[in-house]
Amino acid sequence: MPVPFAVIGFTLFFVLAIFFEASTETTVTMLIIFIAALLVSIAVEVLRKNKVIPVALATGAAAFILLILFNKFIYAPQMTFDGNIYNIRAELTDYPEQNYGKFYYPATVISANGKDVKIKTRILLKSPAEAEPYDIIEGNFKFYRLGRTSEKILASYKASGTYLGAYSVDEGYKVIYPEKSEKPFMSRVSNLRASIRKSVYRILPNEYGSLAIALILGDDSGLSGETLASFRNAGISHLICVSGLHLSIWGLLILKILRKIGIGQRLSAGLTIIPVVFLMLITGLNYSIVRSGIMMLVFLLSDILLRQRDSLNSLGFSLAVMAVANPFSMGAIGLQLSALSSLGIILCSRYILPDLKEKTEKIKYFKKPLYTAVNALLITCSAVAFTLPVLAEINYGFNFAVFPTNLLTVWAAGYAMVLSAIGALVGFIPFSIFNLPGFLGGLLCKYIIKASEFINHFNSLNLRISAEKLYISMLAAMVFAVMAFVISRGNRKFKAFSVLLCGAVFIVSMLVSSNFENNEMRATAIDVGNGTSVLITYRGENILVGCNGTDDMTETKIGDAVRDNGGSVDAFILCGEEDEISEMISRDYLAQTNSDTDEIRTETVKSNGGYAVFAETKEGAMLIVSSPSVDLKELPQKFFEADILFTRSDLPKNYDKDCFEFAVITADKVRGELIEKYLANGGIKCVSTRGFGNVSVRCRDNYYSYERN
Repeated sequence: MPVPFAVIGFTLFFVLAIFFEASTETTVTMLIIFIAALLVSIAVEVLRKNKVIPVALATGAAAFILLILFNKFIYAPQMTFDGNIYNIRAELTDYPEQNYGKFYYPATVISANGKDVKIKTRILLKSPAEAEPYDIIEGNFKFYRLGRTSEKILASYKASGTYLGAYSVDEGYKVIYPEKSEKPFMSRVSNLRASIRKSVYRILPNEYGSLAIALILGDDSGLSGETLASFRNAGISHLICVSGLHLSIWGLLILKILRKIGIGQRLSAGLTIIPVVFLMLITGLNYSIVRSGIMMLVFLLSDILLRQRDSLNSLGFSLAVMAVANPFSMGAIGLQLSALSSLGIILCSRYILPDLKEKTEKIKYFKKPLYTAVNALLITCSAVAFTLPVLAEINYGFNFAVFPTNLLTVWAAGYAMVLSAIGALVGFIPFSIFNLPGFLGGLLCKYIIKASEFINHFNSLNLRISAEKLYISMLAAMVFAVMAFVISRGNRKFKAFSVLLCGAVFIVSMLVSSNFENNEMRATAIDVGNGTSVLITYRGENILVGCNGTDDMTETKIGDAVRDNGGSVDAFILCGEEDEISEMISRDYLAQTNSDTDEIRTETVKSNGGYAVFAETKEGAMLIVSSPSVDLKELPQKFFEADILFTRSDLPKNYDKDCFEFAVITADKVRGELIEKYLANGGIKCVSTRGFGNVSVRCRDNYYSYERN
């Protein structure tokens, strides 16, 4: 078996990425299936001689055992803290992230009610603490499970390794300041990260400086919602998530410089290990950077030991190490993008680029630039093709602009990162000439932002499609591919035709699915307790009506709902003085501040201290009232064209059950259950959130359905 670590690593990766959210019953069932299949593969001589199948099945069984053990001894014990109040001591591990008008500190709880523990958590404070990384915070905090408002968000937190959040119940916490000598080494790393931020902002105190910091450190907290949405829509969010691209640029650059100045192969590789480890620390040790770092270290050790390199084996080895350390990490989106794109690039380099080089050698003119251009295009296409399902999951569809955007920006990101880092290191010298690298890096950052904005103007390239439908499209294309290759029997022309046919099947199926998704109007009543917060989605546009609630997690629930429905708010309508849109909505989601969109027409009327909002599209209409005090008799006749009514806590005054097909009520558990039962007895069709999750109403051609999510 020529690539054993590749087989082991990718088996662990795919099994754990698919099943890390599975229940214990499902995990045990799959373990039994894999063990049975393993025994069959050992018993059958043809399969046993192949070796790959038995090794893959044994590795798959090991993956399920890892999941069972990790759930039992790591995850489940931490979940016992959920919903309970503890007197804790926690060590802050970084500066806070400001979102929803609050401050979120990454921290490690070191004691709870006097007992020693070690729990990674996010501490929520209403105002910033006078503390630096690795100071100690102490007080009474209530724990809650992160991502409980959405299965998708829950999976994201579960994969991140941080499962719990905690907020101060009385704001009576205190901060303890250890001596600098008592703080760990990582406190110096945090201080260095802060110094780099300060140095970059001194030269580039604007959005371009924020992008430079994101490229160097992977910290996108300074970027505006508009830029984040633009990058996400254009498919280049990976540029601001430090990964293999960034580490390989730095590692190979340092290695090349050392060899250029005459240092031998072994010594240069050994010396490069130091900056590689340093870069892993300075960029925060996220999963994608750890994966890339392990690959780079294996690469350098091969040079030191004078062994032949194998990138596929190195990639598999890095995934295997991470899977054993934390099985849930295989579910992290960043790691999935990093690993799959690396796999695509490796396979392209191994099986496609050699033929390309051979063919371009026969060309008389423009041989080198043509090879470079086609080489870049093939590598980009390979990386994107392997990450299609993950991109659809995080971008809520697929944007064909991802190909040209990556070609236009990836090269610029590498140069911008290097120049900005040099500028941060020498920028403190009081001579203008030393600011030049930083300024050049800023110009490239400006180019990247403008390029993404330009590409995003071509809305027709962006297909809104669910991940499930994308999987079906890919499966259909793969079935055609297998059939075509079986029928072709070595005929190269037929194979080439089959590839084009499969691509056509995939694209057409996506276009059909996207057309269906785009022409569906969806309104989501967010489960915020007794409050008003409804998200209307149509043709890729989002309008948020109301932004308030009585639930402790109102801000997070609104943010999660926005994230689950496209990732940005294109317009909002306030429904009272209690709405604080700038604080309640994460900067990641607030892309614009309009009061209407091109596809969703709205009209707002004030009545009895409340608001009534009429929202209409080509597919149907809905009415949202912010308070039961709203008198329906005072509303324009047009408002009664709506088939669905959204309201808070109770039905509005003068409600007529014949006017609407049914009502959706946002209320807490106690009130929701009472009002739902009372209205049902009166013959009124209704559904309430009542603490059980958001209620989504879907409308197409004036046909309505609803679901709880």
